[in-house]
Amino acid sequence: MDFRSFCGGGLISKTWVLTAGHCVDGFRGWEVVLGVVNIRDFNESGRLTFISTQGITHEKYDSYKMINDIALIRLPQEVELTGAFLCIPKTSL
Repeated sequence: MDFRSFCGGGLISKTWVLTAGHCVDGFRGWEVVLGVVNIRDFNESGRLTFISTQGITHEKYDSYKMINDIALIRLPQEVELTGAFLCIPKTSL
């Protein structure tokens, strides 16, 4: 993990993360980290990490005007929805 770019997000289903469009636009992949309080603590209990290459920005997203700045990232496998997750998609790929 290189800590170059971070975005917040929310797990909205077993396979989808809601985030900002500017976090998806222009990138080909994301490292999505779930269940952490301290992103730099690699030994934190409950940490789940996924690599995704499926991101979708809003069809009317405009990076110049910053409107419809919303996107989805699809996880490669389902997450068991137990408890609250902090989701941090990392746009570094």
